[in-house]
Amino acid sequence: MVARIEDTTGPFDVITLWHSLEHVHSPRAVLAALSERLPVGGFLFVAVPNGESVQARVFGSSWFHLDVPRHLFHFTPPALNRLLARCSLKVVRRWDLELELDLFGWTQSTLNRIIQTPNVLFDVLTRRRRRHRPFEIGTSVLLGAAATVAAAPVVAFTAALSRGAVMIFAAEKQDVKQ
Repeated sequence: MVARIEDTTGPFDVITLWHSLEHVHSPRAVLAALSERLPVGGFLFVAVPNGESVQARVFGSSWFHLDVPRHLFHFTPPALNRLLARCSLKVVRRWDLELELDLFGWTQSTLNRIIQTPNVLFDVLTRRRRRHRPFEIGTSVLLGAAATVAAAPVVAFTAALSRGAVMIFAAEKQDVKQ
């Protein structure tokens, strides 16, 4: 496994950044380095939480995908589009739905508003070694199931508005000379 972009050899026809760009200290430097490893016509796919999503606006500091301090950056669609363009990458397609993360975002964000301790259900499901009170766990599981069912139509609606909790961009490497 390669730990640093600088240690990779290319070119690569396709590069994916799935929920990683928001974790790096310099997204522009990362995108520029990856763009250099794509041939003209190569593709970069990037998925990140959508800072302009309905979820982000409804839940504010309780939004599950805010994930501070692990998320160092939060992107809006125009900002990510501009950032990709500055790295010779032209957005050719955008998706506004990543079903499991959109749906779980509604569920966990709702629970974060109700239960004082954040992300209890997430911790339980991912087996994180955080201690939670049995009441918090039981409440998260029971209310989480109801919140998930209630959120399903909302997920479809927000995706149709291009305001889903996650945005996925497909960007094509452009010839710099153009």
